[in-house]
Amino acid sequence: MFSSHTCKHTISLLLSSIVAISLYGCPKPTTTKTDEPTTEQTTAQEPPSEPYISVGDGGFATYSEIPSDAAMPKAPAISSLTPAPKSYRDFNSKHFIGSYECTPCHNGIKDNDGNDISIETDWSSTMMANAARDPFWKAKVEQETQLHPQHKDLIADKCTVCHMPLANVESHKANKSPKLFGDGFLNAKHDLFPLAMSGVSCTLCHQIKDDPSLGTLKGFSGGYLIETFDEESRRKLYGPYMNVDTVPMLNAIGFTPTGSKHVTEAKLCSSCHNVLTAYVDEKGAVVPKKKEDYFPEQVTFDEWSASRYATSTSPQSCQWCHMARISQVKISDGPPWIQTRETFGRHVFVGGNTFMLQIMKDNKDLLGIQSNQFDLTITKTKEMLKRAQGGVLFIDEAYYLYKP
Repeated sequence: MFSSHTCKHTISLLLSSIVAISLYGCPKPTTTKTDEPTTEQTTAQEPPSEPYISVGDGGFATYSEIPSDAAMPKAPAISSLTPAPKSYRDFNSKHFIGSYECTPCHNGIKDNDGNDISIETDWSSTMMANAARDPFWKAKVEQETQLHPQHKDLIADKCTVCHMPLANVESHKANKSPKLFGDGFLNAKHDLFPLAMSGVSCTLCHQIKDDPSLGTLKGFSGGYLIETFDEESRRKLYGPYMNVDTVPMLNAIGFTPTGSKHVTEAKLCSSCHNVLTAYVDEKGAVVPKKKEDYFPEQVTFDEWSASRYATSTSPQSCQWCHMARISQVKISDGPPWIQTRETFGRHVFVGGNTFMLQIMKDNKDLLGIQSNQFDLTITKTKEMLKRAQGGVLFIDEAYYLYKP
C-alpha cells in the first residue's frame, strides 16, 4: 500500500510521463543499467492511521465524507516541452460546423437565478470537448501503434471514431482512411485538424440519427450514423424539443432543428460508451472476425442497462445524471419569441472522476486547450458524485486515500 508521500510522488511522476508521452511518443526500450536503489528508496513507509476512506462494520465511507476542499497536487510544470498547437472552432465543413458557430444563440443564456449556463462555454472544459487532447489517450494510442505498426490504420480508425469523430466521419465520407500521427489529424497542417481537435462537438451528437442500429451491437464502438444530404438546407440537428421554430437556425448555420426523443435516451451514448475491439494473437494477426467475439474495452451502456437506473419503474438515462437538469430555461439568446423550455440538460457532461480534468487544467497551454471553465466542470463532477446513491464507494483520485 502506498503511503501519502509515496502516492503523491507517484502521481506527480505519472502526470509528467502522460503529458510527455502524448507530445513526443513512447520512449524506446533501452538496455542501459539503472542505478541500484538506495536504502531510502527501498524502505517501506507505514500509511497514516486515519485514511480518508475507511473500511469498517462491513461498509465503506461514502464520497460525501471526503473533505470538499481535498484536491490533487498541482501537476509539475514541464516547460521544456513544445506546446501543442491550438485550433479554431469556427470552421464550416461539408457535414459539420465548429462549436463557435453555435455561440451567438446558445451562449449568454441564464437560469432562473441568473447563473450563466452558456452551452458552448459549459461544454468547452469537458472530457467530450477535449477528447482529442486527452494526453493519456494520445499516449496509449501511440504505444499501441508502436507495438503493432502493421495495424496502424486500423488503430487510428478505431480510436478516432469517438475521440476525433468529426475528422473521422469527414474522412470516410471522402473515401479516405483516417490517419492520426505523422501527417495525420494531429498535424496542424492537416485539412481536418480543426475538426479533429474539436473532440466530441455539437454537430456530431446532434446529427446522430435514430436508426435501428442505435443501442445495438451494430451501433456500438462508433457505429453511429451521420447522414449525407444533397442540399445544405436538408441537414438536420436533432434535439429533445418537438415544437421548434426552424427558421432562425436554418438561416444562421444551415441546419434544420428537428425534435427527436432519442437525444434524451441512453442509446445515443451507447455509440461510444460501449466499445468492443478486435485484438491480436501471438503472431500479430487480428482476431476475431465477428464483432460478437470482440474484446469489451468498455461496456458502460450494458452496465447501465442491467442497473436499476434502467430497469426500475422510474428509469433514468445517462443524460439524467451526467447533464444537470434545469427547469424553465430559454435555451436561445436569439429571437425574443423563442419559448421557455420546461426541462433542460446542462451541457456539463460530468463523469466519474476529476483526475484527467485536473491534468488538463494544470497543463492547458502545453496541451493546446483554450477553455477556462475547468473549475466549474470539476465542481459539477463532485456535486454529481455526492448526489449518487449510498452504498457505493467512489474513489475520485488516489490522492484522496490518505491525508497529506
